[in-house]
Amino acid sequence: MAANFLIRQTPQGWELTVESARKGLVHCKDRDEAVNIGTAAARRRGVALIVQEEHGGCDTPQGFARSLAA
Repeated sequence: MAANFLIRQTPQGWELTVESARKGLVHCKDRDEAVNIGTAAARRRGVALIVQEEHGGCDTPQGFARSLAA
């Protein structure tokens, strides 16, 4: 089974990576740009896109997961 894509916020902006990978594939300054790129990539591979967002200094990532399997 293919790994899902993950978008997470970093001090430099937003990073698109493959789940459990150490290095990011794409770095974006804008969240919407990262989501658009991640959505297209996940759709092509038939995997989910997970967006993690930090809110109010909370350590628990929150966000959404979108299954884009055909």
